[in-house]
Amino acid sequence: MLFCMFQVTVRNGCLPATPSALMDMCLEQSIDEDVDLLFIEYVANDGANRFDETKAKVYERLLRKTLQQKRKPAVVLMQLLPKGAAFGPQHREKTQYYHTLEDAYGSLAQYYDTPWLSWRNAVWRMAELHRYGFNWTDFMWDRDFMHPLDAGHKTIADVAIYLLQQTALQVVMSPYGVADLDLLLEPLPKPMFPDNYEGKNRMCVYGEAFRGVVASAPGWRFIDEGKPGKRKWGFVTDVPGSVLTIKLDTRRSSQTPVGPSGNRMNVMLAYLKSYVNMGQAEAYCISGCSCKPTRLDGHHKLRQSTIFLARLLPSEAGECVIGVKVSKSTSSGKHKFKVNGIMVNEYTGNDVTTRVHEEQWLHQMLTINNPAASNESKPAAASAEKRVKQQEQQRQQQQQQGSRMQIQQQQKRP
Repeated sequence: MLFCMFQVTVRNGCLPATPSALMDMCLEQSIDEDVDLLFIEYVANDGANRFDETKAKVYERLLRKTLQQKRKPAVVLMQLLPKGAAFGPQHREKTQYYHTLEDAYGSLAQYYDTPWLSWRNAVWRMAELHRYGFNWTDFMWDRDFMHPLDAGHKTIADVAIYLLQQTALQVVMSPYGVADLDLLLEPLPKPMFPDNYEGKNRMCVYGEAFRGVVASAPGWRFIDEGKPGKRKWGFVTDVPGSVLTIKLDTRRSSQTPVGPSGNRMNVMLAYLKSYVNMGQAEAYCISGCSCKPTRLDGHHKLRQSTIFLARLLPSEAGECVIGVKVSKSTSSGKHKFKVNGIMVNEYTGNDVTTRVHEEQWLHQMLTINNPAASNESKPAAASAEKRVKQQEQQRQQQQQQGSRMQIQQQQKRP
């Protein structure tokens, strides 16, 4: 009855189809500063490469930011499944139990003494080894085997509820005391990855807010390509040579223990990748600051429109003008290009990469659920669908046999 005395407010601050790198830049927009309990999940979107140290470093910086919020919230790492874990054993893109960043992120959980909940461990024996007649199709959407069904979400909730129940029992058996308060007030240790200190977030604008930082956009249109409830604002053009200019303040306002050479700022440009009519562009520094240009290709074979992030590292300047210029070259035959937003923070660490979201698994997302995704995916899609039907038929037959055996045993009883 004690909990009935308190009002609980729940907020979903998730951004769909985005990696931990984006949330690291935009955390303040997704959580309230007085949050008490925070769940984080990025195993599903950060990929299946367990050796990706860059992702682990980004994730650590995000984790450190959450642990230093105003109310010292209880942070729980909820680990789901990467793409491929729920595929059948013969599927060419099947990932094994250990093909996940979960264990790397689990090391961070242990280092920072935060709870780590593994949905993989909770359902693997049932879904992968078919214990008690279960299959992955009982928990996952059989079109991509990545998004949980209602039953899958229920088991995820069960894992979280079990943690809360066990915590409540521990508090009853060992009441909160001075030792617990000392732990709460204890400062964060140095980063697990040497010198991987979190950087101060300076800006995160996308959608309609992005319009305010664009200085000029001749040949570009600011349009919404979404629908009610799912807005997709951005600057769009299909004219080669068109330049979008963005004006930023890239001066650092704080000094962190370690930064990149020359104290550069970390700028992430959000742009659209799609499968039809998309062109190429170059992002570069025009005036006031300097940075290495990076080429962007808005076209990919995946039949899905997805936001990607490209990194620039401009030098410090009160007025840094960045440009995005559409190229004449194209891999699709067309030149459409769309810029959705920009994120800025005071970059630290040594993981200098120019591509954060371009994961191999993302390009394979529709190989089993959309035969038209690419010519080479058609055999895989057909064979995967056939295997799923066969597995479902086998499971139904096993259940029917089990029911008949139970009936027979009941009939034999005196």
